[in-house]
Amino acid sequence: MTRGEMVGRVQQFLGLQQIDAYNEVPLVQDLLYRGTIDLLVVLADGSAEIIDYKSSIDPAVSDVSFQLQAYALAAFRRYGLSPVRVAAVSLDAAARWPELTAFDETALLAFEARVAELADRFAAARVSDHFAGVEAPRCAALRCGFVPTCHPVTGEERPSS
Repeated sequence: MTRGEMVGRVQQFLGLQQIDAYNEVPLVQDLLYRGTIDLLVVLADGSAEIIDYKSSIDPAVSDVSFQLQAYALAAFRRYGLSPVRVAAVSLDAAARWPELTAFDETALLAFEARVAELADRFAAARVSDHFAGVEAPRCAALRCGFVPTCHPVTGEERPSS
């Protein structure tokens, strides 16, 4: 299914009146989250629905909740939309349509506080050059691309040839 066909499917499913898409949306003061909201539907009652298309991962088995909450917060902060309902949709034609998850103002403010706390921790770690890190098995399970940097293999751990 092409992106255009998926947009048509979303429009038909939601009975859309207005579609706007935005990117590089500031989330918290002094913190810029860069990303692209694939589809932001602004409804007449001041609420919104956000659809994030996934072509390379299956949102049914991958955790995309942080990304979706960030998009919901961006819609709330930048446009005053609330509640915001979000879902990730696989572009695989065989995928089933997901349930939308709703975030009201209270949930969005709690998420914003969490993001601000993470930003503060990151800034402090960067200044001190001390990153506590995450255990290697967790990084591997997340398929983190920084495993070799954060968890380098020392000479003692290397298999002998």
